[in-house]
Amino acid sequence: AASGVLAHYMWHEVTHTEVMHTIWHMFEYLGNTIIFFLAGALTGDAMYKNTDLMDYIHLIVIYLVLLVIRFSIIFASRPLLKHLHTEKTEVLRAEALVMGWGGLRGAV
Repeated sequence: AASGVLAHYMWHEVTHTEVMHTIWHMFEYLGNTIIFFLAGALTGDAMYKNTDLMDYIHLIVIYLVLLVIRFSIIFASRPLLKHLHTEKTEVLRAEALVMGWGGLRGAV
């Protein structure tokens, strides 16, 4: 009986485009949360069992090398960015620093 009532009164809500987008975005969010939680739990357990000091040193070196590469590319491309801008505005050093530093933070 409950499914019949829901089918009668909720059909226009379920078929509404915005509602469907919201529902699918929620499924996407829940799926991503579960996948990343499980991946972190499984790899985190294995990581602490098999790591030594040299692994952490390698991670720090890789991070610093990527930082240098990113800043080098951004500062080297400043003339190209000026040329591509519609008003031909120069990219300031402060803006390039924010782009270089912010790019290593991920999607926050």
